[in-house]
Amino acid sequence: MYYVYVLQATDDSDVFYVGCTSNLQNRFASHNRGKNRSTRTHKWRLVYYEAWTTLSAARTREYRLKHNGKAKYQLLKRIRESLE
Repeated sequence: MYYVYVLQATDDSDVFYVGCTSNLQNRFASHNRGKNRSTRTHKWRLVYYEAWTTLSAARTREYRLKHNGKAKYQLLKRIRESLE
C-alpha cells in the first residue's frame, strides 16, 4: 500500500503539508523528528490519509493535491470542517 497524507502543524492550524509514502508511521515520525527540510520548523499531527495500491496512483494524487489549487482547496475544506 501507498499513502497520500495530510499533516497539520500543531502550532499553526493554517499550515498543512501533503506527502506520499509507503510507510506512514515511519514517515510521520520522521517529520516530527525534524528529518525533513520542508517540515522541520513545526510539529505535526496527521489529519488525513488515503491508501492506494500502486505508487503511480499515489504519486498522481499527491501531485494533483500539490499543484491543483481547487483539488487542494476542496480537500482542506473537508478536513477543516471535520476538525471543528
